[in-house]
Amino acid sequence: NYKKEKIVYVGVPVTDDFIDSDASLRKSKRSELDVAKDEILLLVTGGSNGAKRLDEIIHASLEEILEKNPKLNIVHQVGRNNEKLYEDYPLKLHARIRVSTFLQPLSAYLAAADIVIARAGATAIAEIGHMKKPLILVPNPYLTGAHQIKNAKALQKLDAVIVIDEHKALEEHALISDAVYDLLKSQDLRENLQEKLYSLTEKDATKKISNILTKVISENAR
Repeated sequence: NYKKEKIVYVGVPVTDDFIDSDASLRKSKRSELDVAKDEILLLVTGGSNGAKRLDEIIHASLEEILEKNPKLNIVHQVGRNNEKLYEDYPLKLHARIRVSTFLQPLSAYLAAADIVIARAGATAIAEIGHMKKPLILVPNPYLTGAHQIKNAKALQKLDAVIVIDEHKALEEHALISDAVYDLLKSQDLRENLQEKLYSLTEKDATKKISNILTKVISENAR
């Protein structure tokens, strides 16, 4: 174990495009996606590990809520070879769903989004936290040390995110749709979650690391 006095918490480094997002990026990306000002954009991003299970959960959860909420749009970063995930949905819904295995740059899609569903990796949480978005986490339960579950539960205890258990969601699809619906109907809830997550997101991690390294190199050079 490292000595406590030797440890400095700096947060998770993220690239500048997640830090310096502005209203013009949001507006331009929503225009590109043909999402109107009064519409809600839900972004689903599951990464690669366990994406198939998350895709299954999301697919089973959102048809009814799309039917009932004509102002809801979805951008879903799906797992490999899963681009036809929503092909069995009614044709009238297809225009409000965009599917891709790779969103580039992800920061632009985050800027455009009103609600985000994601796994609970530390980098993803930091990126979304910097972008100040209300977040539903579905942690991957099969990764080393159950670290995603720990990440999610820590933030859930602080009322900064909504957490959905993957095992339960595979059996009870309404868990996701109910969480999305709660956010759709309450702007206050969306704002409270995003503000709390933003306040808990450690800023300037790259700069802090650089300062520490510079200090150590300077001291060792003496």
